[in-house]
Amino acid sequence: MHLKSLVNKYYNEFFIAVYSILVIMLFYMLLSSKGAILGNDPAVHLSKAWEMLKTGKVSVSEITWYPPLSRIVLAELMVFTGALSFDGMIFLAKVFIIIVDWLLILSVYLLGSRLFGRECGIIASALTLLCFSFYEINFWGGYSSILSLLFICVLILYLPSKMGSAAHKSIVFLSAASIV
Repeated sequence: MHLKSLVNKYYNEFFIAVYSILVIMLFYMLLSSKGAILGNDPAVHLSKAWEMLKTGKVSVSEITWYPPLSRIVLAELMVFTGALSFDGMIFLAKVFIIIVDWLLILSVYLLGSRLFGRECGIIASALTLLCFSFYEINFWGGYSSILSLLFICVLILYLPSKMGSAAHKSIVFLSAASIV
């Protein structure tokens, strides 16, 4: 009886740890084919992040094409890690998108678990991993689209919490939706 209660108590933590390792390995293998980033848009993201570092300004001329948040985060990671060589920037871009992908899958699991139970969370996150569009977005570099999906899932998790008033929740939602 003691072992069964221990397994039930730590099931979520164990599942999240194992599932996270598998998701991270999957996306690293997919994004590391031939050692380069796939698609044209990742090169644009890297060049715009590099341009932000050189000029110190966030370009708003292309804001309708891609929101700047993913590029800003990428530029900050470049400075923080010191990865300013070409190979370093490519590795950093891969790690960044793998972390965002992992967070999206994890947030889908948490959202499904919170709304409908643990089994639904597992099924929802597994179905997200099987969705062809998810991989297509990764391969043509729609990182900000994935980041947007992540923010939406996290906001849905956050908004029903008992913290803050309705006005506070509305401001958080509009702020997050506007920067992504």
